[in-house]
Amino acid sequence: MKVKLIFFVLTLFWVFKLSSQTYTQESVPYVWNDISATGSLISGVNTDNGGFSKVIPFTFNYFGADYTSCYINANGLIVFNSTSTSYDNQCFPDGNAPNDCIAGYWDDLYYQKTCGASVTWRYTTLGASPNRVFVVSWINFRHQTGGCGSYVNMQVKLYETTNVIEVHLKSNALPINNSATIGIENSDGTVGYHAICNEVTTDGTAWRWTPSTVCDLPEDAGDISGTSSVCQGESSIAYSVPPITDADTYVWSYSGTGATINGTTNS
Repeated sequence: MKVKLIFFVLTLFWVFKLSSQTYTQESVPYVWNDISATGSLISGVNTDNGGFSKVIPFTFNYFGADYTSCYINANGLIVFNSTSTSYDNQCFPDGNAPNDCIAGYWDDLYYQKTCGASVTWRYTTLGASPNRVFVVSWINFRHQTGGCGSYVNMQVKLYETTNVIEVHLKSNALPINNSATIGIENSDGTVGYHAICNEVTTDGTAWRWTPSTVCDLPEDAGDISGTSSVCQGESSIAYSVPPITDADTYVWSYSGTGATINGTTNS
């Protein structure tokens, strides 16, 4: 006895492609979290064009990729997937390295501890899971062309769960205060946003970048490959369709009687 398989219905769940992630940039109220005495010290010695890798105590998604660590450099950058110490700022987006970075205040800065005790470079985590905030502060950093006493103070905040990014600029008394970048950029320099680039900044200002995800719909299903009928008692009969771009899950359903079909892949 034959049981004929009349036809199949292929249903696809949609998938969110985080590689298509974009951001909304906006100005927000300035709020400075003072961690000058409580945060962990990034470095206790003079640092010029240097940096240090630090753990982020939660998974932070940035332009579609998950990170649990970052590289914090003295020139006002947080970098993912590299240890760049570049001091030559660019306007975002820019395909030249470094990419995959957050510019708190990217310029030719110098962490000169010998200027005094008020010069410090710290990071900490505020709040409790799942709403923690990873905070990095560059406090009283001077420009290479200036001396002690002319400083910039800024802070970057990375938010758990929402993956929001904020930059808070406390003050800028650098002798050259119109040559920096504040913004974010993806891993290949094709998408980026800057709040300022080579412009004069205003003390007590802040910006936020909120991720928004573009949904790419799966393509139409192709023809089903496999026999059109099976005999009673047969099993492990295989059917397949070509892999479908952007499909996350495949759901097979059989419209006849006398047989069952299952699977969550394309074959």
